[in-house]
Amino acid sequence: MDVGNMIRNDELLKAIKDVKKKSSPDTQREYLSNVIKATYIIPAIFDKKPKTYEEEAEHATPPDEKVKVNFAVITNKAGKSFFPVFTDIDEFNKGTYEGASKMVITYKELVPMVLKSKGAISGFVINPHGDGMVIPEGLMTELEKNKIRNVRRQVIPPNAKIKLRTPKYMPIDMMEEAKKFFAEKPYIKRAYLQLMENGDGDEEYLIAVDTEGDDAAIFSELLPRIKSLSFGIKTVLTSTRSGLGTKVAEVAEPFYQKEEQE
Repeated sequence: MDVGNMIRNDELLKAIKDVKKKSSPDTQREYLSNVIKATYIIPAIFDKKPKTYEEEAEHATPPDEKVKVNFAVITNKAGKSFFPVFTDIDEFNKGTYEGASKMVITYKELVPMVLKSKGAISGFVINPHGDGMVIPEGLMTELEKNKIRNVRRQVIPPNAKIKLRTPKYMPIDMMEEAKKFFAEKPYIKRAYLQLMENGDGDEEYLIAVDTEGDDAAIFSELLPRIKSLSFGIKTVLTSTRSGLGTKVAEVAEPFYQKEEQE
């Protein structure tokens, strides 16, 4: 049986449909989650045609004999190259890749192929002859960082002594970058900043965000944009729905507030 015929990605196709219908933190998160979990079909050309399972069992390939694989690429108008990948055999058959075989590949396997190409490959495109969902190299890099990034949410232990105050020296550059980010997100209403001192005397910037969006998605995207602008002081993110965030909103004026539409 052709293994390509067995590949299906119904959850990813649904997520693509949902995010194209309405782009929101929830649909984006679901979409990217399914992009990472999916198994794709990719056109590949083998320098040495691989044996069938029956031939392989009867005539084993010598261990030093290697098969070189060349993957198909597509190029956009800007001259950038991408791997075309497909969610199922129907999408694969919409294209014409002369001499190519169908090879199964996971997102995890695509990552090093793109990120280690030194710019030769700019990402991959899901169903290029259909939905044409581009996953650029920059997004792949960010997704890899998110796997190891510890986006800190403030959790206050019982009986902890916390002091909040307005910083003497405001991190203006950090606040301006945060404001640019918030302006891109219509579901973020306000943001507040305070300097938080715990019982050990350590100080951290605390940003409380008033939003209708998904906190984790917002914090994951925001933190790398602002952490280098904080004078080396740790920055903590929380929601105004938390107890600490509510307190911040009570004692501080917002440094960002969504403009009311007329």
